[in-house]
Amino acid sequence: MGVRLVSGNRIVEITMQTWTGTEYTPDWSNDFFDVGVLKYDKDLDAYEVEDIDYCIDQAEDWKNKEGDFYGEEDVEGVERSVDVDEIDFPPMTKDGEYVHEGMWISDQTGIYEVKEVYGSTVYCREVIFEGDGDEYHLNPDVYKFTAYEIRHGFSYN
Repeated sequence: MGVRLVSGNRIVEITMQTWTGTEYTPDWSNDFFDVGVLKYDKDLDAYEVEDIDYCIDQAEDWKNKEGDFYGEEDVEGVERSVDVDEIDFPPMTKDGEYVHEGMWISDQTGIYEVKEVYGSTVYCREVIFEGDGDEYHLNPDVYKFTAYEIRHGFSYN
């Protein structure tokens, strides 16, 4: 198992190994990305990074001996391997509730009714209260939030 990295609404798992001609070495992506200095999100089992694409590019550069790894010595019979897998990012509120159609969620800007959950994207309509707050209607505009935004800013109502 490789290292899981999260940024925005993306999670990837990157595995880095070398093929010795008879077997793969253990994955060493945790060392490559120096995860000891990264913030760990235990709910997602992933380390937070600023730019996942940059991390993927660095791993690919290592594999292909390009960029920062240009000129590294070839070892006969040893091939570098990098696997990158996109991981589903489940929409969940910051208080641990999985987001589903029809539920109400809120953040500092308002209360929203979840219209649809599509992969890691949540489509909502704003709840607008009228009068003394007993009656409400839904704004016809649809707002789009990422699972990351939901997880870090919304609560279940």
